[in-house]
Amino acid sequence: MISSIDPKTRLIFRGTLILLVILGHNYWVHDKAYEFYKWLYSFHVGSFLALSAFTQARLRKIPEKALSYLWPYVVFSAVYGIPFYLLLSPDRSADAQLIGLSCAILSGNAETLDEFAGFEMLWFMPAFFTLYVANAAFASLHSIGKLLALLGFALVHLFAGTIPADIKASLPFGIGIVGYMFLLISLFRYLAEIRVPLLIPILLFLASSILFIISDTTAILSDLEVPSWREPLQLFSADALFLSAAVSILGICRIFAKNSRGMTKPLEWFGAQSLMIYFLHPPLIFIGYAAIEKAGLNQDEILALLITFAFSAMGGLLLSLVIDRSPIRHLLQAKSRRQRPTSSN
Repeated sequence: MISSIDPKTRLIFRGTLILLVILGHNYWVHDKAYEFYKWLYSFHVGSFLALSAFTQARLRKIPEKALSYLWPYVVFSAVYGIPFYLLLSPDRSADAQLIGLSCAILSGNAETLDEFAGFEMLWFMPAFFTLYVANAAFASLHSIGKLLALLGFALVHLFAGTIPADIKASLPFGIGIVGYMFLLISLFRYLAEIRVPLLIPILLFLASSILFIISDTTAILSDLEVPSWREPLQLFSADALFLSAAVSILGICRIFAKNSRGMTKPLEWFGAQSLMIYFLHPPLIFIGYAAIEKAGLNQDEILALLITFAFSAMGGLLLSLVIDRSPIRHLLQAKSRRQRPTSSN
């Protein structure tokens, strides 16, 4: 697949999305604004996955991508699993923690990662690697093969929401998520390339947001909690909201990339460090709320959201820049490639 997004737009797009991801992972948003949480989750992480549509995926590069995508995931999962066990799971035996954490890393499943590493959002990188493999396999097909594959993914998209919860929890490396999202990502690529007038997706975004809320739709990728063909209104609203949101955000980022005159530099910084920030922000949110509690402040106030969001976003950016310029960086790089892995390659 050949990229049709210029580098500056890509950075701004990723920078915008990583800030939305940090906002969505904030405890206050989940506990005090759940309807907003569901709405945000319907498109922010999916839009990150959609960037894969503009990546030149090749079957021969899969081993290289396995290293560059999965090695940082393994390192951070292991690093987070140790203090999580010592501080928050003292009743669990060391052997049980080691076995559980190993299974969680190997499965890449959000539920098991949350149980043994403390942060379910680590599921993203295994799913992103699976999506790269799917894109590479799809790119190697001829026209008829691609058409049949898209029909197959369309069926998965329609039926993914009917998968029993126990089976969803056992699906490894985001296979179910990729199966559900592949058709939408292909549609996003098409819409992004034809460049429809920006007003159209923005109006559709507003309309689909209203429909999403009125129909009480839920589309949370990490748990594959998505609508199916049995709920046609919810399925339509979730798909329309994702596509219109992703295309609208990309269109706005394109405008800023052309006319910003340097004002988008902060978003470009966040975009360039988005992968590392993704790994670093979960414990920063935890530390932020622990500090607020220690200071005797009310965690239920919106001030807690503002403080922890600013702390986790800026802290993640600064820490990622420090790591990028330190020997630690080499521990997070694949040996076969000296370039830092990013969410866009």
